[in-house]
Amino acid sequence: FVCALGGGGDGDADFAAHLEALGAAEEALRDGEPLRVLVVLAPGHPLPTPSWRARVRTLLTREGFRARIGVATTSKPIRGVMTALAWFVSDAHVQLAPHTSWEAARDWLFGDEIAPARLGELVDRVLVGVTATP
Repeated sequence: FVCALGGGGDGDADFAAHLEALGAAEEALRDGEPLRVLVVLAPGHPLPTPSWRARVRTLLTREGFRARIGVATTSKPIRGVMTALAWFVSDAHVQLAPHTSWEAARDWLFGDEIAPARLGELVDRVLVGVTATP
C-alpha cells in the first residue's frame, strides 16, 4: 500500500482518504501476511492535527491489525514524531519506522525480498497528485 501526502494538500481530506483506504487494504489481508505500507510525506503538506494522530493511533492499535509501516520524510521534526509514535504502537503486530527516503523505507519494508517492480511507479504517481493506491 502506497500513500503520499504532498505539499499544499488538504490535510483533513487527505488523511481521511488514506486512513479509509489503509483500513480497507488491511481488512483484505487479515488472514495473510501483514500489510506493508509506504507513506511518503512531501515537504509542505499540513501536519496531522491531534485528532488525526489519535485516529491513526486507533487504527494501528485495532485488534487484529497487522502491518509494517515505513514513513519517508525529509523533515526531522516529523521523523521525531514518527519515532515517538513507533515507541507506543510498535509490537509484534505493528511495526512503524521513519526513514529519510522512500528507497530506505522500501528496503526496510521488504528486507531481502525483491520489492514489487511497480513500487517506484506508484510512488511517482502518488507524488504528483494521485491518492492512496493499494
